[in-house]
Amino acid sequence: ETELTPSRGLMGSALNHSDAAHSRSANSLSSITTSGRTQEEEYQRTVGALFAVYWLLRLDGDGKYGFCFGVDRDWNVCFEAEDHAGEDAELNQDSQLSGMEFEAKKRRAFLAEMDWFRFTEVTVLSGCSDSVERLTALLCLTAFHDIMKVTELCPTVAPEHAPYLGYSEGAVILDHDVALSYVLQHYPELLPSFAVLPQGAREAVLFTQGKMQFNHGWFV
Repeated sequence: ETELTPSRGLMGSALNHSDAAHSRSANSLSSITTSGRTQEEEYQRTVGALFAVYWLLRLDGDGKYGFCFGVDRDWNVCFEAEDHAGEDAELNQDSQLSGMEFEAKKRRAFLAEMDWFRFTEVTVLSGCSDSVERLTALLCLTAFHDIMKVTELCPTVAPEHAPYLGYSEGAVILDHDVALSYVLQHYPELLPSFAVLPQGAREAVLFTQGKMQFNHGWFV
């Protein structure tokens, strides 16, 4: 599209729906995940990853600023980091900046010094810049990639699937990547967003889990 739509309505609406769903599920599941983090922390990390994808696809518009500075309380993109530091403050260990001021300086430095072409290149090479199917698959994977860190969701290996990647019949798969791979491979209907993807997109998602052990932290 030639003109990018404003971020405010898109992001605010999506996050409101997501927050509502998260609140409903969080009340009935363990608060601590297998990573040692709380459900809330893991949820915020997932939201951050989704936002990163969103901004990377808008680099020719407000994406760079959203990526570095985020949005304000009304979901307007911030085009400057908020702090109270003087313009001549140095970004080094000897500076007397507060934590928030130091963070703002780092964000400005990232905006100015990052090779944004490399981000664009990654987006293009991944096929996400011009393929709705590939982008949808990435967003689905980003949304559910860590759900098996909640132990109540971890699957038990069925007799007909044993052994499965070192797990014997009746064993609970506690490795969240292997657990997700097992569900995607044998019970895809349990994740509707995955189940409705075209066959090629499902295979790409399963490949990242079952053969590459794709790490979203490395990507982001």
